[in-house]
Amino acid sequence: MLIALESFPSVHYAGVTIDTPRLLEPTIDDHQIGVYTDLRQSTDLKCLALTRTLTKEQCERIGRALGGWMKAFHQWAGDERQSELVESLKGNIKMRNMKFGLNYTRLLAVVTDKDKEYEW
Repeated sequence: MLIALESFPSVHYAGVTIDTPRLLEPTIDDHQIGVYTDLRQSTDLKCLALTRTLTKEQCERIGRALGGWMKAFHQWAGDERQSELVESLKGNIKMRNMKFGLNYTRLLAVVTDKDKEYEW
């Protein structure tokens, strides 16, 4: 997927930039970790939300920039030129199971048990 994203641009909206990860060192097989873009000058969303008081306008700009990136990504992925990539990703059962676990099992636990600390 990261190799395919080489052609996918970053999104800029009202002073907020959402960068697309870039693969620096490809993996050889499923047992190695690929090295991708190190964005040292950036702040991840969790850190930003926990360490700063954001105004409504700042939150809207961040949300619109993220939404713009997601919209562009889904349009790109839905393009017929990506059909081979989409088909190849359907067979990635490991990733599908991990995503399901994160999105449904862990997230549900966090939402229903607000008093606990969870490590993501």
